[in-house]
Amino acid sequence: EEACLQAHENFHKSPWENRIHLIHQSFQDFVHETDKSYDLIVTNPPYFQNSLHAPDEQRASARHNKELELADIIEGSKLLLADNGTLSIILPYVEGVLFIAKAAEHGLYCVRQTNVIPKPKAAVKRLLLEFKRQKKAFVDQDLIIELENRHEYPENYKNLTRDFYLFL
Repeated sequence: EEACLQAHENFHKSPWENRIHLIHQSFQDFVHETDKSYDLIVTNPPYFQNSLHAPDEQRASARHNKELELADIIEGSKLLLADNGTLSIILPYVEGVLFIAKAAEHGLYCVRQTNVIPKPKAAVKRLLLEFKRQKKAFVDQDLIIELENRHEYPENYKNLTRDFYLFL
């Protein structure tokens, strides 16, 4: 409820307020109650599976997949996506690799993977993934967040995020 209210407040402050419609409902229920199809589904889901839950229930719900399993996203997206629609999702590396395999089993194919790397020579931390119903040429790219020195960002990262971060 609080997350929904916060989203509503954010929408109200945005220049796109008249183009955004907020629905306070679980994804699972929405999938079965709509007859619409979508060109794009974007999600940053709760993805921690077998880790220690935060003591704050709201934080735990937002970060752990106890109410929204990754399989729900695959099954729901398969039903909601238009024929040429795209599912975009961000996941930790291991969960992302598993999601790619599971989605392919259900007819959603990874067409783009951006490996998010905190610093040069560090392990991949997150995967930004795009899926389509059709197999297409696969694009694999890296995005380094910070260079060797603290607050030193590569140009491609600055170009990508400058509209969202005041410090850039």
